[in-house]
Amino acid sequence: MNKGKIVQVGTPPEIYSNPINTFCASFVGESNLFKTSVVEMEAVITTVEIGNERISTRSQPNFEFGQACSVLIRPEVLSVYQVDQAGRNENELHGEIHDTIFLGSSVFYHIEVGAPSLLLVEEHVKEGQHIFQREERVIVGWSANDTLLLKD
Repeated sequence: MNKGKIVQVGTPPEIYSNPINTFCASFVGESNLFKTSVVEMEAVITTVEIGNERISTRSQPNFEFGQACSVLIRPEVLSVYQVDQAGRNENELHGEIHDTIFLGSSVFYHIEVGAPSLLLVEEHVKEGQHIFQREERVIVGWSANDTLLLKD
């Protein structure tokens, strides 16, 4: 509910995976939300820009070229790589580690991907995995299928 009106009906996992707008996306779980607009449309992929970088999203109905929207990327679908490992993913943003929170089996990163945008990344720690530290330059990568366009 938002201001006394039902916005979306569904189970928490349904709303988490397929929110209908930015309010619902923020209501259940952590979110990376970026305001943007549609710059290219194809049958299966829609392209937007975050800063100076183009991002591919899964296409959805009811969006048009030039339309203002938001992009949702959940923290757990993101992976962090050293800069020399660029080119591994459909989507990549260059950034710098702002903060690292190590919690045993998980690590949370706040990554600056362009002022004033911080991206939250949640990774499960594997034995021997490099834990990035503040000010390290990194690449954040993920799939277009894990990127959702939302109406504000």
